[in-house]
Amino acid sequence: MNWTSPGDDGNMNAIDGGQYLIKYSSDPVDVWATMDYSWYISTDTAAGVRSIFLITGLAEGDTYYFYIETADEKPNWSGLSNLTSSWAQVVYDLIAPSAISNLTALSGATGLGGQITLKWTAPGDDGTTGTASSYELRYATKYISAGDYEESWTSVYPQSWTPKVSLSDESYALTGLGEGTTYFFALRAYDNFNWSVWTGTTSAVNSLSFNFASSSAPAAVNDLAAATGASSGEIDLSWTTPGDDGTTGDLLTGSQFLIKYSSDAAQAWDTMQYNWYISTAVAHGASSAQAVTGLLNQTSYYFYIKTSDEAGNWAGLSNRTTGFTRIVPPSAPTGFTGVVLSEASIQWGWADTSLNETGFRVRSSTNGILQTLGSGATYWAETALAPNTSYYRYAEAYNGAGSSSSSLAGVWTFAAAPVFTTVDQGSFTITLAWSAAGNSPVTRYALSISTDNFSLNITTFVSITDNFVLNTTVAANLQLNTTYWFRLWAYNNDGIASLVVATGPVKTDKTTPLPPSAVSGSPMSTSSIYWNWTDAVYEDGYRIISSTGGNPLTSLDADTTFWTQTGLSPNTIHNIYVEAWSSYNGFASSSACALSSVYTYQTPPVASATPPLVSTNTATIYWTAVSGAQYRIERSGGGLGVVWEPVTAASVNASFEDVGLAPSVNYTYTVYSLNDAQEWDSSAGLNIIVVTEKVYSISGYLRDIDNAGIQGIAVSLSGLASADYVTNAGGFYVFSGLITGSYSVTLSSCVYVFMPVSYSTSSLCADISGWDFKVLVVPSITPGKPGFVSVDYPLVFDGVVK
Repeated sequence: MNWTSPGDDGNMNAIDGGQYLIKYSSDPVDVWATMDYSWYISTDTAAGVRSIFLITGLAEGDTYYFYIETADEKPNWSGLSNLTSSWAQVVYDLIAPSAISNLTALSGATGLGGQITLKWTAPGDDGTTGTASSYELRYATKYISAGDYEESWTSVYPQSWTPKVSLSDESYALTGLGEGTTYFFALRAYDNFNWSVWTGTTSAVNSLSFNFASSSAPAAVNDLAAATGASSGEIDLSWTTPGDDGTTGDLLTGSQFLIKYSSDAAQAWDTMQYNWYISTAVAHGASSAQAVTGLLNQTSYYFYIKTSDEAGNWAGLSNRTTGFTRIVPPSAPTGFTGVVLSEASIQWGWADTSLNETGFRVRSSTNGILQTLGSGATYWAETALAPNTSYYRYAEAYNGAGSSSSSLAGVWTFAAAPVFTTVDQGSFTITLAWSAAGNSPVTRYALSISTDNFSLNITTFVSITDNFVLNTTVAANLQLNTTYWFRLWAYNNDGIASLVVATGPVKTDKTTPLPPSAVSGSPMSTSSIYWNWTDAVYEDGYRIISSTGGNPLTSLDADTTFWTQTGLSPNTIHNIYVEAWSSYNGFASSSACALSSVYTYQTPPVASATPPLVSTNTATIYWTAVSGAQYRIERSGGGLGVVWEPVTAASVNASFEDVGLAPSVNYTYTVYSLNDAQEWDSSAGLNIIVVTEKVYSISGYLRDIDNAGIQGIAVSLSGLASADYVTNAGGFYVFSGLITGSYSVTLSSCVYVFMPVSYSTSSLCADISGWDFKVLVVPSITPGKPGFVSVDYPLVFDGVVK
C-alpha cells in the first residue's frame, strides 16, 4: 500500500506521535465497521510525504479491499480514506518431492498379530529439500509397479502421518492386516501442489518393501493370584497359561513370562522397578506358579504379568494382584556399642541388619525399656546420667512377630570437672581441696603444678597411676615466697580425663629464717677485720650487730656470706653477731650468732736509723717499734731457717742480736708485729739485710823487749771490717778496721783483749792484706813486768807472711 501523508492539522504541519489505522477484507460488501482485519501503524512524518506499507500473510490469488484513517497525537482521527483494492500474488510450486526409494517392510510392531512396520527416508517439499505435506500409502497382496499404482486391486491405507524434514528416518506401524499374509507396499509424498512418483521397478524399489503380517501374541493372563509364602519375604504367584496365539496353541521353547511388581500401589507397569523374566515351554491352559522371594517382611506388593511367544510377540497386561509377606521376628541389631558424649550422656549405636522391624528398643541390663525408636534407627543418645558411672545397655529390634536382641555393651560416663573449694598457702606448702562435682567415690584425680602459668615449667605431682581418690591434697617442698599455678582434672574408670580446672596464681608465704652458721673472722689490716659465715636459709637479708652494746653496724642483702669491718684500731679485740631477718616477721623472730673475739693486726715495724752491727758470726738489727709490743723475726740465708718469737720491744728503738752466724754470708731478717692473739700481717713485714764479716788470720810470735820470743803465746786477729769488735769462737776478741799504727794488747786470764790506742773508725771492709802491725802487748797476768813494746808483728794473710 502507498499514500500521501496528511498534515497534523488538515494538510499542514508534520504529524508527531500520530498513527495510521488500516482495515481490509476479502469481501467487497464489507464496510469500515465490519472489516475483519486491522493494522495500527505509529508514525512521525511530515505532511505530503509518500508513505508505503507492506501487508503479508494474505491468501494467494484473493482480492482484498482497503481503507485507512490518520490520527494525530491527541488523538484526533481523520475521515475515512478512499477504498482501494488489489489481489494477493500467487506463487506456484513446480518441483515435486523426490521419489521414496528405500521403503522397508518389517513383520510385526507391538507384538500383536496382523502388524507390519514400515521404514523409509523422508523426501523434501522440492526434491530432497524442505518438508513434504503428506503421504499416500497403497498396499496389495502382489507386487505394485509404477503403472499399477492407481489400479483398483490396490488399497489406500488410512493414515494422517505428518512428514518429517527431508532425509529424516520415518517409521510407522501398520495394524489390522491379515496374520501371516504377505503384503506389498507403494508410497508417495505430496507438497500441496505435486505428488512424488512411485517408480515401481525392481531397480528403484527396495526389495524389502514387502513382508508378511505378524502372527497373534498370547492372550493376556486374567487370573493372576498372589498368596503369602511360607518363608519370610516370600509371595507365591499362580495363573493359567495362555495360548501361543491368543488362547490357542502351546507356548513353545523360547517363550517367557515377565513378572513386574512394586510395593507402591500407585506404580504402573512401566514404572515398576522390579521385574522377573521366566523362560518357559508349557501347554496352554496349564496352571503356572512362581515364588517371589527376598521381599520385605510384612509388606504389601502389587504384581502384573505378561506372556511372550517364541517370536517375541508379547501379550497384553494381566490383571493386577496383591500379596502380603509374612510377619517374622526381625534380625538382631549388630555392633552395639556406646560412645561417651559427656559426663551425663552416652550415645548408643548399632547396625540395622533387619528389613522388617517395626522399630527398636534400648534396654538397660535389668531389661527395663529406656527408649523406643522407629524403624531404621541406628542410634540413641541417653542423657541425665551420673558422672563417672558405668552403664550397660543393649538394643532389640521388634515387630508383631517378636524381637531379637543385640549383645550387651557397657561404658563409663566421663568424670565431671572438679571444682576448687580451698586454696591455703603456707611457707613451703599449699593445701588444695575440691568438690567431687557429683563424681563417684572411685573417681581418680590428677594435679599438676607450674611456676610459669604452664608455659614451660610443668610438673604433674599426682597422676592417674597414683589412684588418688581423695578430695584434698598438699603440695609440699615448695619454695618460699614463690608464685605457683595448679591444674586439676578427674579420670573416669576408663582412664579418660575430664576438663581441666585451674587455680589463679598462688604465692607461698615467707617464714622465720634459720640462723647463719660457722661465723668466723680474721684480721685484714691494723684497721679492718674480714668476717664470713655459712649462708642462712629463708632470709631476706642480714644485719651485723656489735657484741658490745648491741648496736647495728650494717645491713646486707640476702645470700651475702661475708663483710669487712673497717675503721678499727691496731691490736684491738672485736666481736659481732650476724643476724638473719625476714619481712615475714621482721627481726623479732630472727636468729643471732655469737663469734669468738678477733684482733686487728699490730702496727707494723718501721726501719730504724741505727744500722745493723755485724761481725763474722753475729748480727744485731734495729727497728722502730711500739713500746711493749711483741714481734716475730724470720731469717733467711746461710742455709738456716730460724724463727724467733715473740720478741718484746723494751723501747721504741728495738733490737735483736743473732749469734752463731757464718762469716761472709748474706742474711735477710723480716720483722713482723704480733697482735695479742700472736697473729701477724704477712704482707707488712720489715726486711733488714746484713752480711757477716770475712775471717782473716794474723799469726806470729810475740817478742819481749829483748826481742826474745814468748813461747806458748799466740795472738790471732780475725774478722771483717767493722766499727766494733766481738769475740770469736776461740774466745778472742776480734778487732777490725785496723790501720797502720801502734796498738796495745792486754792479756787476761780468759781472753786476749785487743785494745786500740789509736785507729781510724772508717775503712770498713778494708783490704788489710798489705798491712804491717806494731802491737804493744801488756801482759796483765804478770804483775811487775814492764810489758812488751814496739813489737813487730808480721802479718800472715791466708798462709802467706806479709
